[in-house]
Amino acid sequence: MSRLGDIIELPDENPDKFLGMPEGLKGYWWETEKQICVPLVISKNEGNGTFTKWLDLLETKGKTIFFPSIVSKRLEGILRRRGYIDAFVMDKELGFVDGLAKDVAKA
Repeated sequence: MSRLGDIIELPDENPDKFLGMPEGLKGYWWETEKQICVPLVISKNEGNGTFTKWLDLLETKGKTIFFPSIVSKRLEGILRRRGYIDAFVMDKELGFVDGLAKDVAKA
């Protein structure tokens, strides 16, 4: 559990389209003016660095990045080592959705 103050509350933003994944990854993501959301990411070949390289690219955009679905302990470990902390959004349709996020603009 996070310490008080170590939780990011994100705005409920839902764009009209999802973006494709780079070669070697499966899933989907979207981007708005201030936020990137990655609801699902799965590596086709874990351990080859494809996800880390893609995450490096996303972080250069200077936006808050949110992973609402942590599908493995490996993913959680990668994100936490990179400074991602507990986060949530109050979605109009789904209600409370939690995950991990990093405000890259403030990092």
